[in-house]
Amino acid sequence: MMLTYSQDRTLARLEALPPSHRAAFAAACAQRIVGNYYVFHSYEGFGDPVVLVRALSRVWELLPSPEIGTRDREMLADLARQCFDLAPDSWEFPESHLVGFALDAAAAVTCSIECLLEGNPQTAVCAADHVYSSIDGFVVEKYGPFSYLPGRFNEEWKIVKHPIVQAELRHQEDDLRYLERSVRVDEETVAHLRRRSESRGVELRALLEEAASTWSGH
Repeated sequence: MMLTYSQDRTLARLEALPPSHRAAFAAACAQRIVGNYYVFHSYEGFGDPVVLVRALSRVWELLPSPEIGTRDREMLADLARQCFDLAPDSWEFPESHLVGFALDAAAAVTCSIECLLEGNPQTAVCAADHVYSSIDGFVVEKYGPFSYLPGRFNEEWKIVKHPIVQAELRHQEDDLRYLERSVRVDEETVAHLRRRSESRGVELRALLEEAASTWSGH
């Protein structure tokens, strides 16, 4: 069965979950694309991907905590500001094919931190949005261009049906089902979600590195 992405459906399912589960979903989403920032950095020399990776690691570490203390909340707020500042301005890199991937990576990590702090399901959807944007953007950059003229809806379906897009939608579906079955987000839950997303993140980064080497201007 072909899957499609729906913000409304994802939001409704996240609203039914506890705040910790929402943050775990957001962190898993961010984990799959955080490595893309390394690719952007290697070509453009902007930002520091290590800041994003360390910030996301801190989210994973704090997820099983029953309560986040004042000091950790202040630290997370500072990390969120740092990650937000790492999002590149596309106007400063007009020739780069990679700027969107870096922006999505920085934004997804920022969303995961904010979701851990606030528990807002909208910020978890924000993380999912940026992963989908990154995957969609990769398919368009590598396999496009696709026509979006009236009457050419089949072109949009070519993107949705692409195996890379379908793999991401399946990953999100599997994570949501796993969290819906989980009573709490404990260390075992974190390890499971993190391991799966780290593995997929390595694959996605490798795909982007391979594609970047062939794109003009790089």
